[in-house]
Amino acid sequence: MHQMPRVGRSRLVLRWRISPAAVLLRAARFFSTAGLIVALLLGGYRFITRPISVGALEFTPHIVGVETGAVGVLGIDASDLDEDGDIDIFTAGNDGVKVYVQDGDHNFEQKIIDDVDGERIQLIDLDDDGDQDVLVQLRDGPGVKWYENKGGLEFTGVTVGTDEVKAVYAGDIDGDGAVDIAT
Repeated sequence: MHQMPRVGRSRLVLRWRISPAAVLLRAARFFSTAGLIVALLLGGYRFITRPISVGALEFTPHIVGVETGAVGVLGIDASDLDEDGDIDIFTAGNDGVKVYVQDGDHNFEQKIIDDVDGERIQLIDLDDDGDQDVLVQLRDGPGVKWYENKGGLEFTGVTVGTDEVKAVYAGDIDGDGAVDIAT
């Protein structure tokens, strides 16, 4: 057999040096990954087998309006309307538009805003006066009603839509800084 002479070829030699820190980094990556997997497996096992003892799916119930008999609530929103640091609850439903004012100890007092059948409710400052107004989609009737907040939990209702609507939303839709109402 005849060999071809190596003409014009050079030999490339690669040398690879491993830094002592590279070995430590590889070990640290392995142990941190293994620790994460073990923690996820143990946490998942505890979550599935004992959800209450690990705090999952644990809620504290607060009954709002026991004596009021709220019936057919279809819309709900919450905000600190009276600016006392407690969240107050607004509802719209078959029994009217109501606000449940919290006293600070998770006790609520009902105040009826209007006795119309409401379906959806949104709290938003529609008139840009710094307080939360109430926007309600009505089930039967004019369509959309705005309850202007006059202060002291007093509201004045203004009809803003006369057609039957399926949904209502208020916000700055076109980006001009003014609140728009979309139905």
